[in-house]
Amino acid sequence: MKNSQYPIYLIDDDESILTSLTTLLTGSGYEVNCFRSGDEFIAQLREDLRGLVVLDVMMPGRDGLEVLSLLRQGGSRLRVMIITGHADVPMAVNALKMGAVDFLEKPFHPKDLLERVSTLLEECALDEEPGMQVEPTIHTRFASLTAREYLVLSGVVRGLSNKEIAERIDMSLRTVQMSRTLAMQKAGFRNRSELMEWI
Repeated sequence: MKNSQYPIYLIDDDESILTSLTTLLTGSGYEVNCFRSGDEFIAQLREDLRGLVVLDVMMPGRDGLEVLSLLRQGGSRLRVMIITGHADVPMAVNALKMGAVDFLEKPFHPKDLLERVSTLLEECALDEEPGMQVEPTIHTRFASLTAREYLVLSGVVRGLSNKEIAERIDMSLRTVQMSRTLAMQKAGFRNRSELMEWI
């Protein structure tokens, strides 16, 4: 089993999504623990838990951002990836600022999720090595981009407008706007000028 010492904690109130993601992840060799609400997860939370939390945002009771806030306030070393079908730019940026390590908007391709899960669990392993920390260098920040975010950022480098990027890669303008903001946030650039200085 892949990374069996680092389980995945999957939290989503949608039964069909919970079932499909569990099937996908367990079929790829991961240990998955399912929770149908943030409250259910928090009720069993322990300080010594390690691994990856895959967390929906819109849920009854404590929503995903509240769960994320509780984890960070308590000093949890669990990594958190946010998934949601109700995303907007401020929500995505807020989640990253609160300590989420990734953000995926539903619907997403299963391959994208598996690639991110693999990378994040590898980082969990590095966190546990004595004296080792995941250094947020420019290279690791770029590696954290999804394929969509990388495409959008490539368009930014070429000087394209959001509308031109959307037309060239066949995405909605809203998706491009959100992906551009997230990509810049993850890569650590405040604006295009900073990005071009590094390029």
